[in-house]
Amino acid sequence: MERGLSVKAFSGGSQRRFFGFFLGIAVFLVILTLPPIESFRESASRLIQTSQADISPDQLVSSMRAVLAVMGLMVIWWVTEAVPLPVTALLPVGILPLLHIEGVRQGGAVELTLRTVAQNYANPVIFLFLGGFLIAGAMRKWGLDRRLTLWLLSRGNLANDPRKILLAM
Repeated sequence: MERGLSVKAFSGGSQRRFFGFFLGIAVFLVILTLPPIESFRESASRLIQTSQADISPDQLVSSMRAVLAVMGLMVIWWVTEAVPLPVTALLPVGILPLLHIEGVRQGGAVELTLRTVAQNYANPVIFLFLGGFLIAGAMRKWGLDRRLTLWLLSRGNLANDPRKILLAM
């Protein structure tokens, strides 16, 4: 019996995931090793001049390139579903602090540490969406969504008019 990981061992969607996993890593590494992009250098210089931040343009360009690499990895993994979506969504928390990325915020230089990256996941809007998704999931699990829909459609002559159905939903 042959052991090991091969593309032939994967079927249909699994081949896509296998290919996407390694394509994402390859794109990540290629972008990290590219020479500095000229438009990044111009943007970094403009940003430093306008914000009076104490950061070198080369460090900012390097950080821009690293963020682009992480974004490329995430996009490929999201599209191909190479890893579960929650894992892909949490990649910045794990990768950005390891790459020692620095940026500019409110006129000063800031390093993206684990704390500063994780703070963005604690935005109140994120919790609003999370709460809505949890309520929707609970409603679906217990069939409350169907019961509510059937209850609305059974009210009078609501089910006879498409506009009234749309208004009720």
